[in-house]
Amino acid sequence: MNSHTRMKKRRFSCDLCPTSYCSKVSLYSHIRRYHFKLGMYRCALCPLKPQDKQALRVHIESVHLKIRPYRCKLCPSSFSTKFVLKSHTESVHRKKRPYKCAKCRGSFHTKAILSEHIESVHLKLRPFTCDKCNGKYPTKNQLTNHMKWVHFNVRPFSCHFCSGAFITKTLLRFHIRTVHLHIRKYRCELCTRKFQTKTILQDHIFTSHLKLRPYKCSVCSVRFGRKNDMQEHVSAVHLKIRRFSCEFCSTRFTCKSDVEKHVKAVHEKFRPFSCDICKGVFVDKWVLTSHISTVHFKLTEVTCKICFQKLSNKPALRIHTQRVHLKTLPYPYTCQSCPKKFPDKCTLKKHFQFVHLKHRPVKCTQCPKSFANESHLRRHVESVHDKRKPFTCTKCSTSFAAKTNLTIHVNSVHLNIRPYGCNQCTTKFVRRSEAISHFEAVHLKIKPHKCKMCDTRFSTKFQVTKHVDAVHLKLRPFSCAICLATFADKGHTQRHINDVHLKRGPRRVSRRKSKMTVKGESSLG
Repeated sequence: MNSHTRMKKRRFSCDLCPTSYCSKVSLYSHIRRYHFKLGMYRCALCPLKPQDKQALRVHIESVHLKIRPYRCKLCPSSFSTKFVLKSHTESVHRKKRPYKCAKCRGSFHTKAILSEHIESVHLKLRPFTCDKCNGKYPTKNQLTNHMKWVHFNVRPFSCHFCSGAFITKTLLRFHIRTVHLHIRKYRCELCTRKFQTKTILQDHIFTSHLKLRPYKCSVCSVRFGRKNDMQEHVSAVHLKIRRFSCEFCSTRFTCKSDVEKHVKAVHEKFRPFSCDICKGVFVDKWVLTSHISTVHFKLTEVTCKICFQKLSNKPALRIHTQRVHLKTLPYPYTCQSCPKKFPDKCTLKKHFQFVHLKHRPVKCTQCPKSFANESHLRRHVESVHDKRKPFTCTKCSTSFAAKTNLTIHVNSVHLNIRPYGCNQCTTKFVRRSEAISHFEAVHLKIKPHKCKMCDTRFSTKFQVTKHVDAVHLKLRPFSCAICLATFADKGHTQRHINDVHLKRGPRRVSRRKSKMTVKGESSLG
């Protein structure tokens, strides 16, 4: 008997989709609900159309009148019917999920949720269509939430700790637990990181540790771990779709969360994550983590194979390669006061404030110099006042205060690499700024900086300071260790040692001697 009833279990199949049911009533209810979208009863307070009178009564009492007489003994939740309370207790507290999916490992506490899972995930059924954006959804509840969230911007549940508002109470509770209470109970056994949900933990393991990226972009072949990331990449990078715009500066973004982050970071100056070492503030926690690992602990993950510069992560390496070596990334933002171009608006704003407006709010307590930010001040104190030079050259044992100066020294002195050449002559330089200064001073004859004592003009401010110290103030801070001769410049000191003591400059001495002999012969004649 049992085998006979089991064989006749789902003999009523739907002609419009591959689902089947036990009785004709269930089949008709399915067709009316999913395909014809018919409801016998309609709520007078909202556009919901329940299937029967009982469902309409439960909906009005629970949703609109907030009548929920059945309270859970294990948590403060309350429900409209005894059946929903029982389902909540079994699924949430007792973790009973007796209905398992045959195609995946998913388990569910009701048969209806299992059916919805099969129809939406495995059969890819999306019977509910949005009238405004033609988006398709597997359930009517998801369509209603989409309409409220995206089109009507209805967010009835607001957070008491911040200005965030949410559609459902579940999202609000999830926000409070993860953002404010920092509850992350799912720990990764491979890297000890904690996550809010089991799904995020699984995504982390698949993408970070197993390096699984099953979703591939059809345009540029970049692979992604999640389908949403791939879709956002296609719409943002290739299709240039930026549907969401900022109300304050009309900057457009691909998703709404980026707009909220932009408003908080740029306009409201809201940076809740602070570094305990240097007191720097950041918008996101991952930016703070990247800052601590790269700046303070000097942890670098990838190295550029062209210039051997170490970068914090692979996206930074990709941007560095495209911008510096391949020259494929554009510099769309041009400064109005000088011809310099920048890759983004933020860098342009910083350049204008620090260079043209001379906005340097951070002052040194040991000397009258001021700087643009805390990192520049810290570098100045370590190199000038504390005389710290931790980076030593392995070939000549010369030490430097910054790693960039060591790299430039090795490339220019030992490897003789001068990548920046002048367009007008064959002169090559180590730094890009030196090539620009050379072009402006030598070929364009631009010398904007003037000495206040003798009206001599120079191309850079450093040359003016050097000229004043050497010519007018007669400062000779550099001395020869052999003959105690003093010089104004370190380069002159080294040249003196090479020419006079080490005899490395015979051409220069002979040229000078030849000039002196010519003058002597002419005077004798």
